[in-house]
Amino acid sequence: MESSLTTDVLAEFATLGNYTVTSKLGGGTMSTVWKAEHRTSGQVVALKQVALSKLTRTLKNSLDYELNFLSTVNHPNIVRLVEVFQVSL
Repeated sequence: MESSLTTDVLAEFATLGNYTVTSKLGGGTMSTVWKAEHRTSGQVVALKQVALSKLTRTLKNSLDYELNFLSTVNHPNIVRLVEVFQVSL
């Protein structure tokens, strides 16, 4: 599970890249999903925060596959990948 420190820091500062975090949508052992809003456009998005340090090589490969897939797919029933970025908390 993610450390409460990471969650507290994110909740306190509520900004990641160009996005303002508004609430937590859910989470698991290696990731947390946040509801956020783009600071310029106002677009509401879901941010998936992944604890890269907790991923095995196999899970990193799965994440790479997920990102590659989402960057190419265009379907009304599949979430659209808007941006990928990395930050240090």
